[in-house]
Amino acid sequence: MSFAAGAPGRQTVPLKGSRWFFILSNTRFQTKMMISFSFIMFLTISIFTVFLHLNVFPQLKDEITYSNLELCVKTSESLDNHIEKIDDITKKLISNKTLMQILTKANSGYLFDSYEKLDNDRRLSDIVANTIALTSLSSLNINVFSDDERYTFIYNKNSSNLRVMLEDPYYVEKLNQKKLTIYHRQSGNFEEEFSISFVRPFYDVYSKKYGYVEVEETDKHLKEICNIGNVGDVIIADERNQIVYVTSPVDQKTREFLLAASQHDDVLEDESGNIYFCSTSSYSGLTTYVKYDPTTLYSSLNLLEQATYIIVGAVTLISLLLMFFFSQLLVKPLRKLRNNVLQVSYQNMGIKDFSTDNDEIVLLGHAFQNILEELKISIDHEIASSKAESEARLVALQAQIAPHFIHNVLYTISIAAQEVRTGDVVSMCKQLSDMLRYTVNSSAQTVRLEEEMRCIDNYLSLQAKNYEEFLEYEVSLNQRTKDLLIPRLSLQPFVENIFQHAFKASKPPYRILILTAVDGDTWSISISDNGSGMSAEQIEKIYETVDQRKISPRCAAEETAAKAGMCGMGIINSICRLKMIYGDDFNFSIFINETGGTTVRLEGPFQKTGCADME
Repeated sequence: MSFAAGAPGRQTVPLKGSRWFFILSNTRFQTKMMISFSFIMFLTISIFTVFLHLNVFPQLKDEITYSNLELCVKTSESLDNHIEKIDDITKKLISNKTLMQILTKANSGYLFDSYEKLDNDRRLSDIVANTIALTSLSSLNINVFSDDERYTFIYNKNSSNLRVMLEDPYYVEKLNQKKLTIYHRQSGNFEEEFSISFVRPFYDVYSKKYGYVEVEETDKHLKEICNIGNVGDVIIADERNQIVYVTSPVDQKTREFLLAASQHDDVLEDESGNIYFCSTSSYSGLTTYVKYDPTTLYSSLNLLEQATYIIVGAVTLISLLLMFFFSQLLVKPLRKLRNNVLQVSYQNMGIKDFSTDNDEIVLLGHAFQNILEELKISIDHEIASSKAESEARLVALQAQIAPHFIHNVLYTISIAAQEVRTGDVVSMCKQLSDMLRYTVNSSAQTVRLEEEMRCIDNYLSLQAKNYEEFLEYEVSLNQRTKDLLIPRLSLQPFVENIFQHAFKASKPPYRILILTAVDGDTWSISISDNGSGMSAEQIEKIYETVDQRKISPRCAAEETAAKAGMCGMGIINSICRLKMIYGDDFNFSIFINETGGTTVRLEGPFQKTGCADME
């Protein structure tokens, strides 16, 4: 069943995607450039914006957070250093023998007369003055009490908080733990005088209590420690999260928030959005909070975001205007260039000169002309190369295995058969068959190194049957070089050369060692023997011959035809074929062994081993 074209009453409606493609394909070049550039700009800005939001700005925010948390930790450490200095003063006082003697006498019920009291005060004043002489805490108020508080010594100002502490079970328990206890005077009014006491009890080695040493001070030193400028407020709380000291008044909501806060978190946030950085001291048990208003903390980051978006918008607008202007300058000479390109044909691969004020378009025309000329040269070279390569393959296939080798193998097989060495006959036939199949059957000119080494191993095994105990050989293949691509039968000439030349003028036992190795991104193949070796002049002559050969597909054909004596393919032929794959990165070297014989080393890079088969 079919329908006639152009039936009345029916219209062909193009698909929506086809309609857009039709519109764009018929749009002017300048319009296409503007649309493409606008799309690219939009995509770039979108990716850039997403990148800023997902990577840059969060990282900057984390850095600001980390910096302020570090400030909080440093403030807490400074507070610990101050408390540690005060603790050192209390430890020195309780270890003083004179003070211990006075308190021992006072605790025994002895009543000092006025002269003795005055003398004790003088002696204790000297002890305290010497203790705090090397510190910067000369304004401290120091009080010494006997256990029953009958004897009291006051240094500087009498502003003790000990009696209040002994009425609070919490502080009594802390004092019974024989460590420094910190007390702060509770005050609901920020303007009232601040007082904080550091109390350490006296105990001897038998855990007998003698009294207390109290170091009391105002907020002078705490103001210096907590002075971080106007960036935030510092709040110091004790182990019960009760506020000890603040740099500015706090409301009841803040007090309730801190009472419920966890001291294990580094960053906290209340209902109003205020951010608290906290650091709890393991030494004093005090927690230092640094409170920030969110608009103040990240104000620089918000300003950076706004500036970034303004700059991106301005750059986008300017880019579009410049694109429009330059596209106008580009369209006219491009049309001239297009007309000249349309005149290019196979018979006339050239562009006529055209005049324009745009130097870049002129250079583009010259570059296009150069490309056409190079393309013509490359086509001619490729045709000649393909022809030469075909000739080389034909000559190589005609003489890949020397007749004398096949004759020797068949002769050895016949002897083994006469001696009823069935296993050797089967093994040699299998190895010879594998060699012939590897040599003739496959059309691929490049093979894996593992296949080439297997063929060499078969060859050496057959030669060993002929030489019997006079030949020792080893073939070692590094696992990383198994899949290395090399020309087919490119290593065979080096091994055959050993039997034809190296072993002719030397005495058995004969030894051959073939190794592959890896050094970084470079592979190497070493072929060593203990034969008669080569002279320095012979090695130099080989190097000169290799340097004089032009690395091209003709190299293999010329060398094969000229030097077919080495089983049909010469050493120079193999080197040329390897250089066809690896170019200047391939290295060929010959060494004279210290113990006699010669080592041939082939080296090349791994990154070029993925070449396609050369056909």
